[in-house]
Amino acid sequence: MAAIANLVINDGAATPVAHTLAPVQSGLNTFWRDTISNLALVGQVGVRLIAKPDNGSGLNKLKMIVEVPSLEVITGTSTQSGYQAPPKVAFSNKVVLDFILPSRGTNQNRVDLHALTVAALQNQQVKDAITGPANPY
Repeated sequence: MAAIANLVINDGAATPVAHTLAPVQSGLNTFWRDTISNLALVGQVGVRLIAKPDNGSGLNKLKMIVEVPSLEVITGTSTQSGYQAPPKVAFSNKVVLDFILPSRGTNQNRVDLHALTVAALQNQQVKDAITGPANPY
């Protein structure tokens, strides 16, 4: 993997907004978090890559997690008591991708896997299954 740097990724808004995720942790468990200054850390978009190198099994594993938390909406404030509840995550939308990369595989095998994964995620049928009005969830 290249040297750790910020990730700049667009969201899915009608007019996409670029999010700059800053590295928080690097190494076998690499983590980036959004850098929105007026949003609590628990509410920031995060991307994590967890690498498990071949330990004699012949397989390298890479787990990618993208999490988009939504904070509870605070209705009113308790200024009379001087207490403001800390931000709390109400729910998170999350994707977990497990890449199984055999040690015998070539770089081209991994390039193809990446390209096919990206293409599948951009396919309209897949998008509709995740985001469409027919989403059964």
